[in-house]
Amino acid sequence: MMLVKSLLGEFLHEAENTRKLLNAIPNSALDFIPSAHSWTTAQLASHIAEIYDWYPGTFHGNEFNMDTYKRDEVDISDIENIIGKFERAFNRAKESIEAATDKSMFED
Repeated sequence: MMLVKSLLGEFLHEAENTRKLLNAIPNSALDFIPSAHSWTTAQLASHIAEIYDWYPGTFHGNEFNMDTYKRDEVDISDIENIIGKFERAFNRAKESIEAATDKSMFED
């Protein structure tokens, strides 16, 4: 289980950095938009939190289908909601990695 153990370690390290980033965003910055073609800070933070919800489908399936994906929709006008979304997704992602095996990482 060396591969899974290594992936889990890297995942935990990166998740902690993501957690620090999200916790550093004040509510007053959520509406900031750097350019007319960009998302708001709230939209970007929510997207970053949501990426962690993609782990179960990618670790334990052969494809990730956005048509059947169920989003964790939250009110993004409050950073605490986005952090909550991240924590829920983080827990599901961590469980999906812990349930993997080195062998399953190479299956089609």
